[in-house]
Amino acid sequence: MALITTTHSLRARLASDRLMDRTELTAALAERMTEERDALAVASAAIAAIDLGWRQWAADVEADLGTELDVSFELFTRLGEITTRS
Repeated sequence: MALITTTHSLRARLASDRLMDRTELTAALAERMTEERDALAVASAAIAAIDLGWRQWAADVEADLGTELDVSFELFTRLGEITTRS
């Protein structure tokens, strides 16, 4: 992970891949949802959750990728709770 985040060309490639992933996921979701904006929001959140899980996994040699992804998606399902805490 450190190699990717410190190498500009690799960071750019990762960002480009994430954008393509989001675009493709948005298109697939838009076929099943009534509002394209909703599809974009869900796709963006999913890609962000995947990125968060991947980063957490890469930062800890003992971490399990599946567990990190599960935790990240769980956080996203609780965003309303998290952002409204005082």
